[in-house]
Formats: sequence, structure tokens, C-alpha cells
Amino acid sequence: MQRVSFDTLRFGGREFEFAISCTQIDVFCASIPLIWRFTTSVRANVLKLSTYFTCLFGFNILRLELGHLLLARGVPWVLAHESIAGVNLFIIFLWVVRNRGWNDAAIPAHSPIAITSPA
Repeated sequence: MQRVSFDTLRFGGREFEFAISCTQIDVFCASIPLIWRFTTSVRANVLKLSTYFTCLFGFNILRLELGHLLLARGVPWVLAHESIAGVNLFIIFLWVVRNRGWNDAAIPAHSPIAITSPA
């Protein structure tokens, strides 16, 4: 493996550019409003998000490395990267749904997402 630029590697005659989606920061940021709980403290939410970010970062590194190892062993790109990415995102989706905060019993009335029924 050879570094070509700050975001590109050359491996086995192919170049790989690492984009934002490779870091999964987009997945993390998009899931924040889905797992934030209005019934717990900001500190508890930030702690949960910090743990989630750390686990997501490690999980993503494993995903990328597994994909590159499979590619090095001759597995086609679609299977080595794309299918693993799909499974990875599905696992994250399941975790977000399990830890969702959008149906908390008590959303404060002053919250911008508080829904009131029409009169």
C-alpha cells in the first residue's frame, strides 16, 4: 500500500480515495437527532454520543480493513466493499432504531419538536 495524497492510497495497482462517506461521520451526524433523548440530561446524551462515536469509529476501521483484505485476496469490489458497507449500515440502523429517542414519553413542551394537537 502506498500513499498517493492526503486522501488517496495505491494498492495492487488501484487507487482508493477516502471520502466523507468512508469515515461514516455523515452516519454519525445524521443519527444524533434520532438517538437524542429529551427525558435525560444533556450530559447523559453527550456521554452516550461519545461512546457511540468511539464504537462507530472502531467498527468503521474494521469494515474498511476487512474490505481491503478481501479485495487483496481477489474478491470483487462490489462484494469486498459495497456489500460489507451495506451490512455495516444495516447494523448501525438496527442499533439506532433500538436506541431511538423519538418516542420518549415526555418531550418538554418548550421543545421545538413538541407536537400539539390542533384545537
